[in-house]
Amino acid sequence: MIASAEAERIALTGNAEAEKILAIGKANAESYQLQVSAMGSDNFTRAKIAEIIGREHVKVMPEILITGGSGDSTSGPLSGLLGLKLLQDLGGSTHTNTPTILPTTPPMASRPPIHPEPPAAR
Repeated sequence: MIASAEAERIALTGNAEAEKILAIGKANAESYQLQVSAMGSDNFTRAKIAEIIGREHVKVMPEILITGGSGDSTSGPLSGLLGLKLLQDLGGSTHTNTPTILPTTPPMASRPPIHPEPPAAR
């Protein structure tokens, strides 16, 4: 008698939990459908992505950006990677908590050539 009462209690509790989960799921689905119809599917998707990025602190910008150069050997991806490796080998960190703003300078190829002063006339 006690075993059958326990089994019935477990079955009723399980069914109640299942109905609760189903009700919450249906309410969430209806809520999403109302939001999509109010905002449009593209705007709703963008808003949800922005919400997740903010909530989960997803990084959307790289901490280090290496871009292509103008063909000379003093700039470009290979030079940037070598610089990062050197920084790591010297014990420096490539991860920062605050962004670093670097001054923008034209690539070496677009800078005017540097000519030394001609030797003084004797």
